[in-house]
Amino acid sequence: MGLPTLRGLDAAKVASANLLYFATLEIVKICLQYDILCSIENPENSLFWDTDPMVELFALCPGYHNVFQSCMMGGERDKRTKRWSNKANFAAFNILCNGAHQHKPWKPVQTDSGLDFPTAEEAAYPLLLCERVAHVVKEAAEAFGITPAESLLEQSQQQTSAALQHVTMGFLPRGHRLKPLVSEFSHYITWLFAVGQSENLVRQILNTFPKQARVVHRKLLKWGEVRVSDVDGQSLGNTNDYKDEDAVEKISFGIPREPDDFVKEAIKAGHPRFLDFKSIDNIDNLLKQNMVGEASTILANRAAWLKKWTLRAAQLSGAERCPGGRPSVS
Repeated sequence: MGLPTLRGLDAAKVASANLLYFATLEIVKICLQYDILCSIENPENSLFWDTDPMVELFALCPGYHNVFQSCMMGGERDKRTKRWSNKANFAAFNILCNGAHQHKPWKPVQTDSGLDFPTAEEAAYPLLLCERVAHVVKEAAEAFGITPAESLLEQSQQQTSAALQHVTMGFLPRGHRLKPLVSEFSHYITWLFAVGQSENLVRQILNTFPKQARVVHRKLLKWGEVRVSDVDGQSLGNTNDYKDEDAVEKISFGIPREPDDFVKEAIKAGHPRFLDFKSIDNIDNLLKQNMVGEASTILANRAAWLKKWTLRAAQLSGAERCPGGRPSVS
């Protein structure tokens, strides 16, 4: 792709871009093979959408095409972005400007160091857009059965790491890789907002909640998808003129535990040194069998285990040296 007359740096840039586009196509094909959510974004008026790899992709998977303006995603200028996705997770990202705010100009500004082009300021994603995309990815992961741990106990049941072993041995945890012993929030409150409402409104609502409350989840969805049972509060005003395809945002606030509640949960959780035992599903049955079980049953179980591991030890000690392995130890 590109003009045959290109030379020098221009030709090198086009060649690099072509490699990137074809690599993107191959990565997306792998995602499609394993049913993994994937998306591609670029300015709506970009010629990227007409390149050979994208034409081939859309023939293979038409997917979902959404267009949004940056000013409705936390940006300050009128910038239209197109996002393609293989699944409908980004369907509510069709959000165009509602005209309720002013856009910053695109005109370059003369500074002491030369011309300052506004396009450089718009290169980075606005924070609000990042949060909305992150929560879409989180929901997609949860659909695969991947749920984030809320407490140190849940984390210990999901994974084993050097940091967790450090705590189990009685040392103080380091860094931010470990969850708190007790989950931070006691419950969550979900409100509904019209897209384009000022983030100041979200902050105002946060100020009515206890200190340390914060936004933990935000989801763009269409008005026709809203279920009353999913929302605790509402800040939309008159919704009579809302159409099913209009975008709204569902925001969940995490409400921190009261001191008494935190202490109770901390007592239940116990000392983190015993997390290894709590993460074993049958530890209670094992303790019960050894404390109140029949002596004959306990001895029989122990004899069976002793026989099993004695036989295994004999097999390992008499094993012949294997290619690439270690010599036997007698």
